Amino acid sequence: MTKFLSALICLAVLIAFIWNDSWRITLETTNYEVSLSFILFVTGLIVTLWILFLFKRPFTWWHRFKEWRRTKAQEKREDFLPKLLTAFLGHQTEKNTVLITQAQKLYGAKSPEYLLVSALLQPQPDIFQVLNQSETTKLAGLYGLIQEAHRQGNFEEMAQLLQQVPTALEKTPWVRQAKMQLALNRSDWSAALQLLEQNKKYLPKAKYRSQKACLLLKLGEAKKAYRLDPTHPAIALAYAQIDIKRAQKILKRVWHAEPCWPVYLAYKKALQGLPAAKQIKQVLDLTRATRDERYSLLARADMDITYQNWTRAKENLENYLQKYPLTRQVASMMAFLERTAWHHEQTAQEWELRAVESEDDSLWICHNCNHTTSEWYILCPHCNAFDSL
Repeated sequence: MTKFLSALICLAVLIAFIWNDSWRITLETTNYEVSLSFILFVTGLIVTLWILFLFKRPFTWWHRFKEWRRTKAQEKREDFLPKLLTAFLGHQTEKNTVLITQAQKLYGAKSPEYLLVSALLQPQPDIFQVLNQSETTKLAGLYGLIQEAHRQGNFEEMAQLLQQVPTALEKTPWVRQAKMQLALNRSDWSAALQLLEQNKKYLPKAKYRSQKACLLLKLGEAKKAYRLDPTHPAIALAYAQIDIKRAQKILKRVWHAEPCWPVYLAYKKALQGLPAAKQIKQVLDLTRATRDERYSLLARADMDITYQNWTRAKENLENYLQKYPLTRQVASMMAFLERTAWHHEQTAQEWELRAVESEDDSLWICHNCNHTTSEWYILCPHCNAFDSL
């Protein structure tokens, strides 16, 4: 490096000598004259060639430096991918902003890689619009825009976006799933069932059976729906109303799979006409296997209240309150007991006030968005999720 700098300095001095006429010296002889400036020019040319020869080594160093930088950048990208997968699969949302910033530094703000990471970790319509404008990332952009339109319930836009999907990709699972959502929104149960059958191999077996059973129920095939998924509460409740003779057996089976308040109320209604002692025995048999479960405690308390077993009813409710949060049904039962059994009007009014402030036990809850509704729907009224209540 020192030689290189020395050569540059010498070349600069020689050029200055040549350029300045005050340093010009002429040697005369009898036959010819020699200009010192010419000699300096030739010397400078030789020195320049020598410098160019020396340039090979700095160029090699620079090439090696650039190669080292490329290797380091590649190593950082390779280290970035496991971090991205770990955060995404582990739902570590607190790392999203850090990972997006790292992707921007590694790939650039306008790179497809950065846009895809941003769309993956922080889905936004603006990012999907940008992805949709490039042929490389168009499919990812379309997917994101379709999912966003479905989330917002904008099915007209969803239909328009599906028309932009290439013909070669129309049979892919997510496109069929989006088309099925459109059919469900239009209450076209037959088309939805056909698309579900086409997507069968891409769905878990339990999910496929549950969704098919729901569609069969909507098509009026309650018996087929029940045979396909006998533990689905909504389907069991619907079929029990049709097959009255087997209603108790149907409701008992679904209760053992998933106890819930609407199933108990339907079971209690199916027991009407039987003697009181037999009704109590049937409820005890129903709840024996799930004795300490919350709805089992409520069911026994309700049956005790119906037949005025006040003390036992209160015991069941107190056991409930020791393990589970207060609900509207429990508060209402406690108010009824205080007023009817022990004539404590003030205490009854306090329980009634707490009942108003408590949640209802008979609500259906969406597993996707936690929205509650008093009736079962095949689509969640809030997020349009299919078979999520």
